[in-house]
Amino acid sequence: MPLMPGIVHLHLYMRVHLREKRDQIPVPRCPAWRNKAAFADIIGVSPADYRKRAKASGKRKMTGELIIADRVLVWFMSNERSDREVNMIIKQLAIGYMDNFSYIVGCAKTRKALVIDPGAEVEQILSAAQDEKLTIETIVNTHGHSDHTAGNGSLKAATGARIIIHSRDADAYPAADLFLNDESKLQAGELIFDVFHTPGHTPGGICLYARGNLFTGDTLFVGDSGRTDLPGGHRPTLGASIRRLMQLPDETVVWPGHNYGPMPSSTIGWEKRHNVNAREYGYYVAD
Repeated sequence: MPLMPGIVHLHLYMRVHLREKRDQIPVPRCPAWRNKAAFADIIGVSPADYRKRAKASGKRKMTGELIIADRVLVWFMSNERSDREVNMIIKQLAIGYMDNFSYIVGCAKTRKALVIDPGAEVEQILSAAQDEKLTIETIVNTHGHSDHTAGNGSLKAATGARIIIHSRDADAYPAADLFLNDESKLQAGELIFDVFHTPGHTPGGICLYARGNLFTGDTLFVGDSGRTDLPGGHRPTLGASIRRLMQLPDETVVWPGHNYGPMPSSTIGWEKRHNVNAREYGYYVAD
């Protein structure tokens, strides 16, 4: 991937040693790029020690790049081990006055993509998709709050993409093209997304999961979780939804709906140990 002028280019080192214990498709990785202390806190070793361990592994060669440009975070990752692997492109876009994250998730093979929670600054989304030569076919709202649906109409007009939201949030966005009633799978090219119904922040809250990546909307933030004092919110229900997410592998990457935490994304394992609601909601794990 060519670098643009002014971009800070950082390598993310894959948690290869965890892969040695299992043969599964999701690629475990940690986005704690901000400082050495954050890296060591989540990975468990220093960046230098991790590089040595990853280099010594040799059984599975993995590469990862993180590009930070303005407030656009781009993650392009590839797995060289298997032809069966579908390469995945993730663009995390900081959009809006409420520190929202919108996501473009695309299939590197077909260049087909879906957008999760488009903010009002649709031109930023379209530009990011164009940079990767991605065709946006689907718009998915993790819930019906306006800061997560503000770009729906403009993005649909520009791309022809269909809009999907859960039926229990239909009153918040009745103009959707498809209302989910179950946990049907969604697709972008050859990428398959599991849909988890995670009510509590809103009745129709959902999360999307694909290849070790979990897009959580306002269900789960880095170090916190969505508020439950708005209409349709219910704290015990949200706790039950998050406990369900905690059944995913610890190395699952959490991509939240807002940049409210100490870093833009985390892992399920990190949340079990550091989320402020972990004890209340019953998923805390001590080191």
